[in-house]
Amino acid sequence: MRKEIIADTRISAAPRTIWAPLLDFSAYAAWNPLIPQAACDGEPRTGQRITLRYCPPGLRARDARAELLRVLPGQELSWLQRWLPVAGLLDMEHRFILESEPDPEQGTRLLQRVRFSGTLVPLFWWRLRGPWQQGAMALNRALRDEALSAAPDAPGG
Repeated sequence: MRKEIIADTRISAAPRTIWAPLLDFSAYAAWNPLIPQAACDGEPRTGQRITLRYCPPGLRARDARAELLRVLPGQELSWLQRWLPVAGLLDMEHRFILESEPDPEQGTRLLQRVRFSGTLVPLFWWRLRGPWQQGAMALNRALRDEALSAAPDAPGG
């Protein structure tokens, strides 16, 4: 069973401008409402483990460990975590995709996809959907604001 939450935002900045705060895990507490804590030993790279603290609105905060699936500078950051010790019960893949718009003046499309999968998804989906959708949208807005305030540049730059 799979269920997915999608939050889509256009940002008037180049992908590299959005990538910088997205990859700076140590600064998440300053701007990220959904994931106020994240840590990685060394430079984030595919296959590395990270620790996270999720705070979806209306749900209690949860600490998690995840594996980085993709670290493609200026393009995609994604990780996989298991909420339970056994794979396939309740897993979550969290993806941030940055796409340059065809017209450089339009900036970048930020697509956040949170995919829940596993046999327990039907039991918890009713409780996860709303808070995670709100949290993902809030994160996109906060990342947009952080990227634009930290290093404004021309959309096509």
